[in-house]
Amino acid sequence: MSNNFTGILPKSLYSCKSLKAIRLSINHIEGQIDPEILSLNHLSVLSLFRNRLTNLTGAMNILKCCKNLKVLTLSMSFVGEEMLDGDRMADFDGFQNLRILALRGCQLTGQLPVWLSKLQKLEIDLGYVS
Repeated sequence: MSNNFTGILPKSLYSCKSLKAIRLSINHIEGQIDPEILSLNHLSVLSLFRNRLTNLTGAMNILKCCKNLKVLTLSMSFVGEEMLDGDRMADFDGFQNLRILALRGCQLTGQLPVWLSKLQKLEIDLGYVS
């Protein structure tokens, strides 16, 4: 956190198969979340807030398949993008263990997605509206 890292998330990160938490917030990481993150079967915490990430729809479609993900912090990333709705999250059954979702300061557009109401373990939703 707060290291002035730049560039994209390195693919070598995904070779750390026992990794449980990734905390790379407050950096200058850009680009998209790679589907290879799904190889991290033990990942329970992903904190990437205040970075320059893009393609929120793609990220959520990938991350919903992280079966052990409990904390997802993406605040102040994906700035100005549209929040994905049901049409782009077809057959939604992901994020079943998610307890904390943080999207504060993303300045997202669109409607509050219905799939959020399906997250039975969600305890804290930190800011869809900025």
